[in-house]
Amino acid sequence: GPHLELLARLGEMTRALEDSVRQTDAQLESLKVEMAETATVRERAVVELEELIDQAGLEQTRKEEAEDRVMELREGAARMALELEELEGAVQKAREAYDAAAVKLVTAHQ
Repeated sequence: GPHLELLARLGEMTRALEDSVRQTDAQLESLKVEMAETATVRERAVVELEELIDQAGLEQTRKEEAEDRVMELREGAARMALELEELEGAVQKAREAYDAAAVKLVTAHQ
């Protein structure tokens, strides 16, 4: 009767949540790959820019401006890495909360 219907709906919701968790994991992995590629390209650009600064014999003001840009690029990369780390932590906490809730649901209905 109503208990079976409730259990069926609970099962559907659990599967939907599990699908959502899998999708979030896949998106996180994709984001990590994209950020790694971006970091590689950015670091290559920083190295090339530093080499150009050294080779060009730029006047001091222009050299300082270019070095500021290099620093901004490096800071951006560090910020991206920190944001990814925070996102991974949030996803992990959400996964742990989900797992704990799933265990409680199963135990409550046994």
